[in-house]
Amino acid sequence: MNCPAGNLSETGTSKIINISFDKAQIPPDLSSNLLLRIGKKYSCQQINRDIHNLMNLGVFDNVIVTTKTTNNNVDVSYSFIESPVISAWTNKIYSCSVMPDSLSLKSMVGKHFNSTDWFNDKRKIEEFYKYHNYNSISVSSHVYKIENQNKVILITDVYPGKKQFVEDIKITGINDCEKEEIKSMIHCKPRNLWLFRKGKYSTDKLLKDEKNIRDHFVNSGFLDTEVEISVADSDSAERVIINVQVIKGPIYRLGTLIWNQQLLSSNDFAGLENELAFSENTAYTPDYEDIIRKKINNFCINISPQLPNLTIMPLINQESSPYNPIVDIIIILRKGYKVHRNPASAASTFSYPASLAREYLQK
Repeated sequence: MNCPAGNLSETGTSKIINISFDKAQIPPDLSSNLLLRIGKKYSCQQINRDIHNLMNLGVFDNVIVTTKTTNNNVDVSYSFIESPVISAWTNKIYSCSVMPDSLSLKSMVGKHFNSTDWFNDKRKIEEFYKYHNYNSISVSSHVYKIENQNKVILITDVYPGKKQFVEDIKITGINDCEKEEIKSMIHCKPRNLWLFRKGKYSTDKLLKDEKNIRDHFVNSGFLDTEVEISVADSDSAERVIINVQVIKGPIYRLGTLIWNQQLLSSNDFAGLENELAFSENTAYTPDYEDIIRKKINNFCINISPQLPNLTIMPLINQESSPYNPIVDIIIILRKGYKVHRNPASAASTFSYPASLAREYLQK
């Protein structure tokens, strides 16, 4: 599918004198959509874009371009290998009365078979059953080629599993007050006919809930928090219990701000230290470097139009222990650059290597 004539000169004298197609089954308006034009300069880039656009039509398995050049005149010929046509499609739905008849699937009888459409159609079937509370849905497919014909038969086996609802959400590892807050972060609620709760849940959304809960504790200073959400069967075949296990680990505390600067006068530096003062037992959170950067820039812009270049690094305090981790912050101020407006933070998104800190503390 790459340009077939890399040895041709792409100068202004290499002109397209003819464009031909070896198939009559191509879409009637195909030639009008091509970038290549008779009388225009020959271009490998345009040929590759044309091939890409032709493949996106979903009717070809391959597009082959050949060129013939005479006296810097280029004759371009397109040939095609057509995708097979879908002659039959059978859905086998096992142990379920719910049928996805209303789905608008792209893989239809009479159309060219396209593996991308086929994959997306299977995903659509899965999403349909998950919406109807079949979260253990499994879809497998087979493509059978008809001998001596450019046709295929598609067979889809759908195993929906059991239709299930949430009976209860159990949270372990945290106190009762925290449990109520965490329950509010979970996308689903237990089924309750009196409250008109349907008890629907999504395994994909549970993964997002797991991440959101972990981020909640990490952003409170519990950098080593581990969260696991699992689904277990209950006594009823149509009910499940969602288990949320939280291991918070220790809270990381802010230790000392370690300075390396000769940029500010003693009075200005004292004012900056006062601006960054924090109370004892302040939790160290992932955004703390960004907070410091903003405060320093805001403070310095009132003194000089020249902002300092900042280096801000976390460092595990040597007096830390695995149960009482303390984080010092190294701050290096150097001469910077002039600005003419209030600066925005240039700090990158925080990603603290908590596992490395834990290894350090355990040595």
